Formats: sequence, structure tokens, C-alpha cells
Amino acid sequence: MLEERTGLKPISEVAIKEMQEKLDHKCKPISGLGKLEILADKIAGIEGTVDIKTNKRRCLVFAADHGVEREGVSATPRNVTYLQAVNMMAGHTTVAAIAKANHCSVQVVDIGIDADVNDPKVLNRKIRKGTTDILKGPAMTRGEAEKAIQIGYDVAQQAIDEGNQVLAIGELGIANTTISSAIIAVMLDEPVSDVVGRGSNISDRRMQHKVDVIEEAIAKWQPNAADPIDVLSKVGGFEIGGKLVP
Repeated sequence: MLEERTGLKPISEVAIKEMQEKLDHKCKPISGLGKLEILADKIAGIEGTVDIKTNKRRCLVFAADHGVEREGVSATPRNVTYLQAVNMMAGHTTVAAIAKANHCSVQVVDIGIDADVNDPKVLNRKIRKGTTDILKGPAMTRGEAEKAIQIGYDVAQQAIDEGNQVLAIGELGIANTTISSAIIAVMLDEPVSDVVGRGSNISDRRMQHKVDVIEEAIAKWQPNAADPIDVLSKVGGFEIGGKLVP
């Protein structure tokens, strides 16, 4: 089913076994490379061969704003999403520095930044300028949620078609810890207070406000944990959808 829908092949258990056998016959103690061997096995399984190649790699960063930021859940203003997207493509962020040190290209994808981004280095796939404040309404329509997922798939496929053998996926968006906490609380059926964090190092008072906002949004829109797209549409974010693969 997965291969029919996406063209992606299942993980090859045969390749994993062959890779481990190949490693075990190297001049070293068995399992002597630790987690590096586990990683090699996984990559072999994904690629379906022990002749793995990781020379060309790209970091895809999906960027979008969240309407819930207007509720004061973050100590950082929303315009930082735009600023960091531009800075990242200029090489002036931690992600850019780490990527450069590891010979990895970076591509920021504007999937919903609440600003007109005129930097040609930022890939424009904007659905709209930020999601709806989840206290005022569902974050997005179901159609927009599906579109976000499709954009992520298309951008990843383009990167693969351009010869990239490893993709690192990330996201950028002020108030995204509020959104991600809401999703986790719903999907795992856990109390919001157990999964929410301080994000931008917020105060105790703002932390409680953040919990209250998430709890109220979940109570209002009743996202269905059995339907991940419903959860994404009601309390999610465009950039989170972009990180998913249909």
C-alpha cells in the first residue's frame, strides 16, 4: 500500500542483515562502532543495499507562523520566524553553521510565514499567512492540512530528484511548542500540563496561561486522535504538516 501511494519501498530486512554481517567481518570488535553501526543498518534498510551513499545531503526547514502566538504564549514575537528564515538562508544561524560543517545544504520552505518573504533563497510554498488562532477557530481547514502534507512530500521528492541521498527535516515557527504540545496531548491522551514546556523560556505565569490556552482549544474543537489529519487541522501548524509524508 505504501509503495502504491508514494513509490517508497518498505524497509529491507535483508539489507539490514547483510550490512550487519558486513560490519561484523571488519577488523574490529563485534558491535565495536556502537550507535554508528545501528545507523548504518538503518540506512542500508532504507536504501535496500549495503552500498550506502551519503555524500549529498540537504536540510529542509519548513517555516510558518501560528495564530495562537497572539494569545501571548511565547516570549518571542512572531516576526522572528521571518527574520530567522532569511538569516538561515544567509548562513547566520546555528542550523546553517552545523549544516555547513557537515557539508549539508539548507533549504528553508515558506509554507505559512506571516509576512511577504522577498528573499529568493527562501522557497515559496505559502498556503497562507499563518494559521488561525486556535482559541478563535480550528488552525486550518482539512484541505489546507492535506495541502501542507503534500507540499512536504513534493519538496522532499524534488530534493531526492536533485540527487540528495540524506534529508534532515526541521521546522521554524514562533509558538510551535504550543502547537506541538497540543498535538502530543491529543495523540497520546496525556494531560496538557504533563507535555507542555517553557519553549522560549517563559515565566511561570505565562506557562500556566499556555497550558490553559491549549486545554481550551482542545476542549473547543475536539480533535480526533484516530484521525491525524483532523488533529493537524484543528490544533496543528502548516510547518508540522510539511514535515509529514503521505
